[in-house]
Formats: sequence, structure tokens, C-alpha cells
Amino acid sequence: FIMAIVFTIFISICLIYSTRVNKLLRLKYLGDISYTLYIVHFPLLLLINAIILNLNDGVLPSHYFYSFLGVILSLLLAFLISPYLEKKVPLLLEKLRKRYEI
Repeated sequence: FIMAIVFTIFISICLIYSTRVNKLLRLKYLGDISYTLYIVHFPLLLLINAIILNLNDGVLPSHYFYSFLGVILSLLLAFLISPYLEKKVPLLLEKLRKRYEI
């Protein structure tokens, strides 16, 4: 919940100062990888959760380090996968539609 509030405040500040912030952070790229991020973040967070539970005898830690780690890893994975998922999968689907006349 706290991470959601902090992220909302961050995005609000970015929107208020969009010309300055967009030049520095290039938030447009987050929009370009948003579909990939949407797809990969939940399975990745489940995997991190399972690993943490396994390492800590079924107990989740009460600090936010793993939430921050999950956000960073989700962004990194989306960054790595997005060129394939965002650009090549639609082309493949279009070829399949034409081939099978769907």
C-alpha cells in the first residue's frame, strides 16, 4: 500500500513537471513497455515471494526491500523482453491470421 502511494505521488510529480522530468527520466519508454510489464510483473513477484518464503521458513519479512527489488526486477525483465513481445509477437499473430484466414 505504501509503495502504491509513493509511486502515485512520483507519477503525479512527473505529470506536473512533465517537460523537465520527461527529458531526464524518459517516462515514454515505460509506456512503450507497459504491456510487457503488465504480463511479467505478477509471475515474477510470485516467484520472488516463493523464494523468500522458502528461504525464511515460510515467513515474509516486514521491510520493503523485497518490494523494491520486485519493482526493479519487473522493470528490468520487461525491458529485456519487450522488444520481442511488443514488436515481434504482433507480427507473428498477423502472419498466422493471414495464413489461417482468421
